[in-house]
Amino acid sequence: MFDSPRNFSFPAGTIHNKDVYLAAHIQDKGTALYKLSADNQVEKVITLKNINDNIFDFEFIHDDLLVFNGVYDEEPGIFFFDLNKKAVTKVVSGGTSSEGTWIPSYSISPDGTKLLFNTILHKGDQFLDNVFIASIENNQLSKSIQIIQNAELPAVIKLLAHWNQDSSAFYIPRSDNSERGYSDLKIDYISVYELDKIETE
Repeated sequence: MFDSPRNFSFPAGTIHNKDVYLAAHIQDKGTALYKLSADNQVEKVITLKNINDNIFDFEFIHDDLLVFNGVYDEEPGIFFFDLNKKAVTKVVSGGTSSEGTWIPSYSISPDGTKLLFNTILHKGDQFLDNVFIASIENNQLSKSIQIIQNAELPAVIKLLAHWNQDSSAFYIPRSDNSERGYSDLKIDYISVYELDKIETE
């Protein structure tokens, strides 16, 4: 499919409407998002602007809107890609510090109307998480509310968040242990958030 590149990797992939979508990184060419159709056609959906840009996770919010996190045009963050307009919009900023570049993580409600995301605050030697929930309206984010402030979460929100199937609530496991590492996490309690009763922590 890709003329046997020397150094080739797939950071992420998904199936949508029977088509396969792959984020692929090719040495000396950079990262792009490809659509592989059932008739063996390969199409570039998104071409990242710079050789060091990258896509970490991506998924479809609906048929015309895709979300991904990573680095686009040398800026870390969470991005929406409007498939009709072929336009990329940054909706959440990441950051760069002496420790390196950090990329915000996200979790989408099953009905595609809400986006959970976390940002990182560097406080001395600590890495603290702030978690927000926002509405997805007209292919943009709106009504952002902070629900967790300056917490030591053991993993990114993509791993931690669990949604009700009807999108009415979500759950975030928490630990009193400040060590990171979700696979070995001892869960001490679970924070439950009902969307109609959200309050700032």
